[in-house]
Amino acid sequence: MNDKVIEYDFGIFKAYFNEENSKSIFIPNDLIKDKEQIFMVNDFFASCSLPKAGISIYICINLTSMCNMKCKYCFNPSKKNESAKFTDIIVFIENIVSKHPESTKFFIDLSGSGEPLLEMDKIIKIAKYSKELQNRIGKEVLVQFICNGTLLNAQKVKKLQENDVLFGISLDGIKTYHDKNRIFPDGRGSFDVIMKNYLAIEHKDFIGVGMTYSCKDKPPLFDSYLFLDKNFNTLSCRIARSEEMTNEELDHLKKEYYKVAQYVIENLEKEDISFLKKMTNGDDYFGRYIIKVACEAYVNHRCDGGRERYSLGVDNKVYACSAGVNIEDMIINYHNPKKIVDKYERCSNCHIEHICGGECIINLLKNIDNSNLCKLKIFLFEMSLQICGIMSIYYPDLYCDFVNHISDVISRQQGDERLQKLYSQLKNRISFNKLKKIKDKKPLLFDLLFEKYVKR
Repeated sequence: MNDKVIEYDFGIFKAYFNEENSKSIFIPNDLIKDKEQIFMVNDFFASCSLPKAGISIYICINLTSMCNMKCKYCFNPSKKNESAKFTDIIVFIENIVSKHPESTKFFIDLSGSGEPLLEMDKIIKIAKYSKELQNRIGKEVLVQFICNGTLLNAQKVKKLQENDVLFGISLDGIKTYHDKNRIFPDGRGSFDVIMKNYLAIEHKDFIGVGMTYSCKDKPPLFDSYLFLDKNFNTLSCRIARSEEMTNEELDHLKKEYYKVAQYVIENLEKEDISFLKKMTNGDDYFGRYIIKVACEAYVNHRCDGGRERYSLGVDNKVYACSAGVNIEDMIINYHNPKKIVDKYERCSNCHIEHICGGECIINLLKNIDNSNLCKLKIFLFEMSLQICGIMSIYYPDLYCDFVNHISDVISRQQGDERLQKLYSQLKNRISFNKLKKIKDKKPLLFDLLFEKYVKR
């Protein structure tokens, strides 16, 4: 067998992973004798297809460095009474858009290093500007952010949703764990306030949740997943940055993630992939590995900072990402950013290099020991192989449904190809905003228009 092909034995089947192209094949034990033929039929050794670069661009705006909370793991602990100027924001957005004429979708992310809802008026001004920009360039421009949830009220939610602003809420799972880190300046936990505000929202379908967990806390990860599953449609659990992981913490997280994987597998036996879809609907740490295995993703780098992501600080300097704000080495010249982001990439000897993509530049700058974090990533990759293998072999209809779900998620991230094609035919008759509204609000009418003007 090719020395770049790795075999994993999951008891009832074997998984084969080709590290040269990120392809995976799952073979039941009774068919192992035919594996060479199966490899050939499935083009297992075909050259990898690199993803298109720059399809989606993330324009990150640090609206403010202020916050009404004092989370223990915050990457911006020294809050200052500073805010970005609206005029600087517009200049920044225009510069990035002009730099990427080939891109099909732009995300304006207002999450930043402070609490965005402290700048509510500015959010609405940016949302209105983004509509004008979207119409002008004939491409999707989506405004989004994640907030701490403590300042949400009916009036703000109504304004945000009226202006098509997508927002999520930070909530670290179950109350006892959440209140350990996500606290107000006086030390009070914020769980009850956030849940009260969230439950009062009438239209919740597009509101996701982001959980940050600190390794040193040995978080009740599985219980938190179950709690979030009951209350939200999109789950994103991620590790706090700049933390070295001890052997004990690694063992704990592997046990917790193993429970999560087994829960997914148990739900497969019930023909239920709703939890799995929620995990892969956002930016979940485990979910991203499941997605990459299922769609045979091949990546050259983990970080898109300075390539497809740019962040404006309140100091009007441009950084590679929002978490890198105030870090001198993360300042970039966005006309020539590779000088910084390429300098710190490594991991060339790891067999999942092109699944993982490497480590966070900020951790590398700080010389964080990532050895145990790498072991956790390999573990999550192996659990992803097991989940996808069981689905593809024993529940093919569910697997087909799941792959279609992933395709929808990816298309949302990369821009709507059908919308672009129809607009290219009708741009002299209808504005981009009106056509997008038809697609969002009247999909049957959009399908009829597509059939008439594109498929004719």
